[in-house]
Amino acid sequence: MRVFFTSLDGSEHVRGSGGAGRSGVGAGKIIEGGVGSFFMGTSLMWRASATPPGGFDTRIPISSDWKFIIDVVGLDGVWGAVDGVYALYRIHPQNISSTKRDSIIMETLRTFVYLRQQYPAFRSELNLARREIFYNVAKVYYRNNCFGRARRVFRALLGTEGSGSWGQKARVLKYLFKCRRRSGGAI
Repeated sequence: MRVFFTSLDGSEHVRGSGGAGRSGVGAGKIIEGGVGSFFMGTSLMWRASATPPGGFDTRIPISSDWKFIIDVVGLDGVWGAVDGVYALYRIHPQNISSTKRDSIIMETLRTFVYLRQQYPAFRSELNLARREIFYNVAKVYYRNNCFGRARRVFRALLGTEGSGSWGQKARVLKYLFKCRRRSGGAI
């Protein structure tokens, strides 16, 4: 399912599943795709019998819907997407994703710790998704002219476990050099 977003500036876009990879067995693809890539919290349907004991993980109040999807599907649950847009969501300055960006990032990283403990079989998928989040965080710092922060995150990304293919490393190095050029500092 997809969600149709409308921003205050009038821009519109669709987010959620689309194209290939819209179904699977086990939560590996859902983890690999990252937060909100396949399913948005406002567009979920699941069997009551698949609800994990305790429901949403209360340790992570903001990104608990992503973990909930993973818990519902687990190691061998079958999942899929239905064509069409079935939810509307308006983006505005008071959205939690706008007002608590740093909290969301930290909570998402804590979620990876919980998922690694609960699902060791998904270690490579978790590493891939975590790398992608770090990469996107560093790009936000870069776009906001916080070159020192961007450099630190990009450098940390190169040193993380499963730091990616040569192509992924080259993508990170490209930004490191851009940071250096823009700030006049060292890599």
